[in-house]
Amino acid sequence: MSNIQHGLTREEYVRFRAAYPPKDPKIVLVLESPPKSGLYFYSPEWRVSEPLFSAMMNDVLRMKPKSNDEGLREFASRGVLLIAMNNSCFARYYERVF
Repeated sequence: MSNIQHGLTREEYVRFRAAYPPKDPKIVLVLESPPKSGLYFYSPEWRVSEPLFSAMMNDVLRMKPKSNDEGLREFASRGVLLIAMNNSCFARYYERVF
């Protein structure tokens, strides 16, 4: 499996997600595939108008953040973590099984 996916390295995926760690994880959302835009949920380039981000904020948190950072901080403070199969440690397992 390539270390670069959608223009990001595995290290960049980890670094972006690590900026918003839930202190007391309560919910872990494991998504099967990347969003259509190819952007990463925790990326600073992600826009609040992106369908996945907007759905997570509206449906999970019941909020409409003004910025990506505001939404991700609230996501973490409520104990929610999102892991995408395309950039997680599960990706190699997933490729072998299916």
